[in-house]
Amino acid sequence: AGASVTPHPENERISVVRFRAETPGTVELEVIARDAVDPSLTARSSIVIEALAPSRFARPGVRLRELADTRDFLIGYASTPNFHRRADGGLYEAIAAEEFNMVTAENSMKWDTLNPEPGLYRWAEADNLVAHARAGDMLVHGHTLVWYAQLPAWLKERPPETLEGHMREHIDRVLNRYADRVPVWDVVNEALDESGNLRRSIWLDAMGPGYIDTAFRQARASAPGATLLYNEYDIGFAGPKAD
Repeated sequence: AGASVTPHPENERISVVRFRAETPGTVELEVIARDAVDPSLTARSSIVIEALAPSRFARPGVRLRELADTRDFLIGYASTPNFHRRADGGLYEAIAAEEFNMVTAENSMKWDTLNPEPGLYRWAEADNLVAHARAGDMLVHGHTLVWYAQLPAWLKERPPETLEGHMREHIDRVLNRYADRVPVWDVVNEALDESGNLRRSIWLDAMGPGYIDTAFRQARASAPGATLLYNEYDIGFAGPKAD
């Protein structure tokens, strides 16, 4: 009773059922799927959900953010994309704002998300994350401008001699859009392989090792006041990358 069924905003094969449990406890949903051509063909299933009381979400003790702020320390998290579309999006957003004073874009600022087709930029996910951060007084850590992965297909098909121009334009567009709202950026991400050598990528193949320098110089020109970072993993212990 009182449930709504709406199309998923990104996948037409999915419908979203929303309802509010009147009291805490077990809720069992009976699902019946009928064939559109022959209604006599059906499939049945049941889904059991445990609805919790609001008090179950109360967290004891001092918030992480409060402890960090007293020490002038940044403590952050990587925000899942499209959290505002989740059924528990309000809870996700409230906990994030209470516990953290910094947020990193997990996927919403990567190239394939922002610029899936030539000349087409989709800013909504990144804009929503930045708005969420501003509402919660959180610093935004932009991630990432130049990476070997999560590149749109059209970019990987471009002639090598054009890649520097595409890189420079992308960096400039993104940094100028968020110039006054995102003060920290991962400019180049994971450029080393497991042996500590430069990782093979479209950037290395097209521009040589200097692509890293080019990316940082363009980022500095586009965002003179930003903190510019190189991001890497497996460098917190001895090994080829740390060396």
